Amino acid sequence: MGYFREKVKDYFLFKWTQCLMFGGRDALPVDFPGHSARNPGMMDEVQTLAQRKLARVEEIRDGVARLRAELAAYGEAHGGRFLIYGSVVTGRLHYDSDVDLLVDFPATAVSDAVDFVEEACARLKLKVDVQPKAWCKEAFLSRIMPQTQAIP
Repeated sequence: MGYFREKVKDYFLFKWTQCLMFGGRDALPVDFPGHSARNPGMMDEVQTLAQRKLARVEEIRDGVARLRAELAAYGEAHGGRFLIYGSVVTGRLHYDSDVDLLVDFPATAVSDAVDFVEEACARLKLKVDVQPKAWCKEAFLSRIMPQTQAIP
């Protein structure tokens, strides 16, 4: 067993002994392994990897719904639009999906729009791939445009 793991084990053993000596089983700290605040002395429900991945997909869906509203308001206020494409549009989200966005704003507002997208996605815990539409080649645009949604 490594040094760090041994120290963590010693810490929890010390805390467990202290709690039992001075406060009984109900005094165990909530962060103690195997302890549940709802059910003292019982382990919380185990969540499988598949369940965690599914929960992350739902977090992404919720975050994208909030992001769409924010992007619509920003686009209307600043005279531009955002183009969403990829798995968010097709509905084939995975637990590690990102939000693919193109920024279609006047040249003077592109930088601020990209900053807004990055900050909004960071706040909503979404990975984002954002770039100005003006930087894209025609071949790329013609390939993604059939599955693109414009906001607003």
